[in-house]
Amino acid sequence: MTEIDKKTETAQEILDGYKMKFMVAITVIFFGSMAAAFIWLFIKSSL
Repeated sequence: MTEIDKKTETAQEILDGYKMKFMVAITVIFFGSMAAAFIWLFIKSSL
């Protein structure tokens, strides 16, 4: 029974997990769009 009790998360821990994933997703999208814009400008200037 003790292992099952350890696995249960409080609402705050679940919320923190989602918040962390959300921040990581925002960061990935931001840097991904910056890289895409850089590549787009590089290709555009080459043509």
